[in-house]
Amino acid sequence: MLPAPSDLISQGLSGTGNSARCQLTPSASGRTCTGVKIIKLAWVGTRTKNFQSTVDFFRKVLGLRSELDLPGFRVLKLPDGSKVEVFGPDSDVNRHFTTGPVAGFLVDDVEAAATELRSNGIEILLLTEQDESGNAWVHFRAPDGNIYEFTQDPGVSRPH
Repeated sequence: MLPAPSDLISQGLSGTGNSARCQLTPSASGRTCTGVKIIKLAWVGTRTKNFQSTVDFFRKVLGLRSELDLPGFRVLKLPDGSKVEVFGPDSDVNRHFTTGPVAGFLVDDVEAAATELRSNGIEILLLTEQDESGNAWVHFRAPDGNIYEFTQDPGVSRPH
């Protein structure tokens, strides 16, 4: 018999917050945790033919602050440092974004996350080197066919 969802939450097995993926096992502790440790959602990127109207929506309607303005590419920030990036149809940045908006999950270690993805047969599309600010990311195709990202951006606040 599977435990009730409330039992999973009280045991830290729900997959929320800072917990890694956990499975019930016959071990002494009754569970084994493996997988990537997700901190929070911290980044969204989208490629669109409606570049300027999309940027205007994020800036004027949602009130996001523009951090970087380049032809066909904008980086907008939320108050906690999380980012929204908009790619125009002619932008050379992230040309592999073809499935719709891409969600980016904050992790502490992109290299370890990429290793976990590879060990589970997940296709890696792009793995960057860490930049001078400590930021790095990996783009991957999940089993649903969509593209996602893990990022280790030190400019994004962490939950307390």
